[in-house]
Parts: sequence; structure tokens; C-alpha cells
Amino acid sequence: QTLEGMGPFRKIFCSFFHTVSLRTAGFSVFDNALLTDSSKVISMAMMFIGGASGSTAGGVKTSTVTVLLVSVAKIASGHDDVTMFKRKIPHAMALRATSLVVIGLVIVISGAMILDAVEPGVMMMDATYETFSAYCTVGNSTGITSSLGNVSRYVLCLLMFMGRVGILTITFSLSMKRAQKKSVISYPEAKMLIG
Repeated sequence: QTLEGMGPFRKIFCSFFHTVSLRTAGFSVFDNALLTDSSKVISMAMMFIGGASGSTAGGVKTSTVTVLLVSVAKIASGHDDVTMFKRKIPHAMALRATSLVVIGLVIVISGAMILDAVEPGVMMMDATYETFSAYCTVGNSTGITSSLGNVSRYVLCLLMFMGRVGILTITFSLSMKRAQKKSVISYPEAKMLIG
């Protein structure tokens, strides 16, 4: 539907450009509103992952998601240690990666729910797409931004600010808090049922 009427080369080029643009560029070669729901979900996932660590790209960064996925795979396969390329990843780093992703998802989904609540004419999928785009500082839109009310615009502005400044701040604060809160008290381990 989105690429209908384009030649094979143009379809490949537009698809490639769209996937690269989702990392933080904000350029569109076609109308994002025409994307299917499945394409929007994949696009939101790519926006959320973002670019490489240390780059100006948005999102939680590729290294964060890699550490999270490797941690999940190792734990699911019964390993105690998280290893990658014959190197051990510290548990603190795996926890930071998990925290960053979970905090980001909670912020974005909360923003989408606020938009859905205050904008009765906006579909939830479009609201979620806008919040992912704002938080990950991508700039792509399904075209609903101009029709949003003031509350929704403030939410999107806050998400953009949090996405640009917040991810770095959260990462830094998690590192600093861990360094500052090394306890001299050692508690016994709790045995809990998980799942």
C-alpha cells in the first residue's frame, strides 16, 4: 500500500532509506500514515533501538538492546554468567540495560495513553507512533501532530526533551547511584518464585 506504484529499485531504495531514517534522521520519502499496523510496530521498534552508543542518534542505543537480548538468551538457556565474544558482561551492566529499556518503554507507553485519553479522534496506534518518534527524537509523524491539542503537544515536547536529555541522564544517574550506594551491610539472599 505504501510503496504501491513504485518500481522495484525505488521500492528497495525507499525501504532502505526509511529504515536508516528511523534511527534519528526524521526524513520521510513516503507518508507514514499509509504504513500498515505491522509496519508501524516494526518502525517503532527501530526508533526505540536507535543508533550506536556515543552517536547523536536517538533511542536507547544498539549496545543497550544487544546487552539486554544477550542477557535474556543466556538466562533462558540456563547460564549464570552473561558472556559475549568470549567476554563476560557484568551483571550491573545487564541490569542497567534492562532498567533503561523498561524505563523508556514505560515513559513512551504512558505518553501514548495520555494522548489516547485526551484526543478522542486519534487512533491508539497513531498516538503510540507519535510518542515513540518524539521520545526517540526521530521526527517522523503519521500527520496527526498538527491536529493535537495543547496537552498532547506538551506531552510530545516533554517526551522529546526526555528522549534527548533523559536517556543520557538516566544512564549516568544509574551508574552514579550504584557507585554511591555500595552498602557495607550484606543481606541474606531471598528465594522467590519467578514466573
